[in-house]
Amino acid sequence: LNGFISWEDLTQETAWNSLRNLWKKSVLQTIQMSDAEDNAWQVEQMSDTEYNAWHTDESVNDRISADGIRRCLDESYRDIEIVCFDDIDSTNNEAKRRLADSGYKGRMLLVADSQTGGRGRLGRSFFSPKGSGIYMTLIYHVDGGVRDAMHFTMAAAVAEHRAIKRLTGAECGIKWVNDLYLGDEKISGILTEAVTESDTGLSENIVVGIGINVRASAVPKELEAIVGSLDDYDVRRDELIATVINELLAIYDAFPDTGFMEYYIEHSIVKGRRVKYYNPDEREGIVQGVDRDGCLMVKSDSKIERIFSGMVVFL
Repeated sequence: LNGFISWEDLTQETAWNSLRNLWKKSVLQTIQMSDAEDNAWQVEQMSDTEYNAWHTDESVNDRISADGIRRCLDESYRDIEIVCFDDIDSTNNEAKRRLADSGYKGRMLLVADSQTGGRGRLGRSFFSPKGSGIYMTLIYHVDGGVRDAMHFTMAAAVAEHRAIKRLTGAECGIKWVNDLYLGDEKISGILTEAVTESDTGLSENIVVGIGINVRASAVPKELEAIVGSLDDYDVRRDELIATVINELLAIYDAFPDTGFMEYYIEHSIVKGRRVKYYNPDEREGIVQGVDRDGCLMVKSDSKIERIFSGMVVFL
């Protein structure tokens, strides 16, 4: 502490106040708050020796770290390798680069605070601004090869839905096949890619990219009507990332059990909706539901079609 107070003076209330002020400055210095004087950082005394410090900009408080994520993981998953980036082109791209370079066979979580080349299905861009969302990719090794990539995607939607509901109470809906909606606004997308081994020809690693809009502050005006966020809920990104991974690894480790599909079907928001889809030509129909195989069932021209993949647009 940068100051001197005699032992005798410590018995006086004014001296205790002086000591608390000096301790507060020490707390600020310890956590390297160079802008402490502009009141951007606030310090609250919890006890004679404990202080809680926070920044008025919530995104500063909610920084992502490997240690923060690991602390929130179930004990059985804490050995997973976690790599965090301030900025990257795409966590999915980085995952595939690492697999190509090393032939990695294990579990790895890549997380970025922002992406310059985030993308979703069909090559669409995914808006990934700094400090406002979750942009992560799980590398998961599948002995014997990936047999059903669609179920890996749907499992990710279920894991994410469960995690958000557990931490926020928010009632989201799942739009076939890989989007989460809060009301009429999309809050999340999933991009799953199987990576083929050059020496075996098997797709033994799956790359599961998940993007979640946590805060609305960075959403462009032109997207506000269709893009939502968890801004109305008190949730920290480290905890949400870990909770999604806890749920997701529990499902993946139980494959080929597809019991999670009951949850997916229950929380699907497509049944009864009129949609435009491609099979392979552009068509329109009424969604009858999603089956246990993950196919979308659409009634068109008085017959039921099963859609295995592609894009569906609500009409």
